[in-house]
Amino acid sequence: MKKVIAYGSMMNKTIRESLAPNTERITPVWIYNLKRTFVIWEPGDHYKKLGFGRAKAVPLVENYPGKKINAICFSVPIDDFYMLIAAKRFFTPKNISCTHFYKDYDIENCTIFIPNMMRIPRLMRNQPQYIDECREGAYSIGNLFGEKFDSTTYLKNGYNLAHYT
Repeated sequence: MKKVIAYGSMMNKTIRESLAPNTERITPVWIYNLKRTFVIWEPGDHYKKLGFGRAKAVPLVENYPGKKINAICFSVPIDDFYMLIAAKRFFTPKNISCTHFYKDYDIENCTIFIPNMMRIPRLMRNQPQYIDECREGAYSIGNLFGEKFDSTTYLKNGYNLAHYT
């Protein structure tokens, strides 16, 4: 079994199970020194020239000392892990540690998929439903977890999602 971190749409059970149908042991976690930002390109931005006629979004995570994001850690059989690697081909897998969201103990050897900045246009998903799918996944863990998702998730304008709810 491999441990995988989901910080965006894979927190949503429907999306997660479409990519890795045999997920087990869903654990809410904190990841320290990362910042999550939903980058949204509206029509009129230069990405429109690449064929994106409507708003698109992608969640980015970047090193950011002093910040933290909430996410989930889940286990998958090795075959499902390879399916995830294929589905996340425009992401770079990275081995990290995280901390249990409620119980404050470390979980080692987890794989997080970091977006490849050069591939952002290929990662884009339609808006507004994409952020809604991510928020639905976060709130399915619990209200506190969902609220922390909103407060630790930023838009490119610098405001977090809690600012808009």
